[in-house]
Amino acid sequence: MKVIFYVNHNGRARAICEAVQAGLARHGQAVTVRNSAEFRAPEADVAIFYGLWGPLREIQRAYPAAGRASVLIDLGYWGRVEGGKLAGYHKIAVNARHATAYFQRVRHRADRFEHFGLRPQPFARRGGHILLCGMSRKAAWVYGLDAEAWERQAVATLRQHTQREIRYRPKPSWREAQPLDGASWAPAGKDLLLGERSFADCWAVVTHHGNTALDALVAGVPVFCEDGLASVMARHDLAQIESPLYPDEAARDQLLYDAAYTQFTVAEIADGTAWVHLKKEGLL
Repeated sequence: MKVIFYVNHNGRARAICEAVQAGLARHGQAVTVRNSAEFRAPEADVAIFYGLWGPLREIQRAYPAAGRASVLIDLGYWGRVEGGKLAGYHKIAVNARHATAYFQRVRHRADRFEHFGLRPQPFARRGGHILLCGMSRKAAWVYGLDAEAWERQAVATLRQHTQREIRYRPKPSWREAQPLDGASWAPAGKDLLLGERSFADCWAVVTHHGNTALDALVAGVPVFCEDGLASVMARHDLAQIESPLYPDEAARDQLLYDAAYTQFTVAEIADGTAWVHLKKEGLL
């Protein structure tokens, strides 16, 4: 049996959970739907949920600990609003916050990545500034951190090992962010997404786990991060900021292709395509 947990206050979460229910029903899967506030202990073989609000963080931990599966759905890496706000791509991770542990187990085709019109660039191996991309208060909470605590420590460490300008770009959706001592203030403008201009003259991107790390690899900018899919081709120690990791570009491209196979449109979730994929790869 599978159980879908939802949270009352989030409309996107409810919409995605409804798509999950439809997709599983198309494949004859028994499904129970529960408010996340009702969670007490693992009761099914698989728990599926959107985001990590409130009790969902404990659900995400409890199911794998009990030898069962958790399936976390969240906004995708690319194409988040393709086809509409509630129609775009959403990433799916089994038994983890990110699919890092298994997403390169199978070498995937380039088709899903190329769909977005992205063209990986050679690593420039130059740049005048460091782009520090922060996380929101909620994301920090998921990792057991206070808001902007990791970012302040990152600036302090970087300042000990480089004279380069540090540009702090807080998560665009988090409006409580404040400038950090030791870094210039570089919030997102009208265009919330990072693009070619954002990475111009960038020596390296520093982030805890953000999607920005994958965008940086696409742009040919080396990455420092602790978690997330890009972490397998990143340095983790900020003391090495003057010696970034420049991955083999063919391996980098394959990583991007594989990452694109961890995200699916809402339509693909609703018609069961996502679940067929997860079963085919032995994840469920």
